[in-house]
Amino acid sequence: MCDKKRGLHVIKPESILFAYQNYGLLIRKDSRCCDSHLETNGNIKYEDYLKIKKSDQLYERAPVELLDLCLSKIEKIQTHLNDSCGIFDKFKDVASLNENLCKQITGWVKVNFTRFSDLIVNVRDTAGRTKEQLVAIYRYWLMKGLD
Repeated sequence: MCDKKRGLHVIKPESILFAYQNYGLLIRKDSRCCDSHLETNGNIKYEDYLKIKKSDQLYERAPVELLDLCLSKIEKIQTHLNDSCGIFDKFKDVASLNENLCKQITGWVKVNFTRFSDLIVNVRDTAGRTKEQLVAIYRYWLMKGLD
């Protein structure tokens, strides 16, 4: 993107995946860029993807297939999360929550779920979700074994 030689940072995997998914660019994992091309979160600025120097170099199939597989997995997880959102909406009102659903989603009966939720006194606000919904999502993904 630029010709600086000092103060460079390794490009994050998220930016590499984004470049491939949205621009068809393959960025080597050891690629670097300077601060002026990075957002505060460390990802490449959207407008700077167009500044990446391109070449017609041939790549091995394995990295391309790996990127395709990663994108496929990400799409499946996003679809699964979107499909699951309706279930977590039921955790907005714990009093009317079905005992079996609570056990199925969190692994806890309602009493234990409520006790644990009450221990949490400070939660960062996210997308209008209640504390109980966030706890249910956290417990659900713990049970599924995903990070």
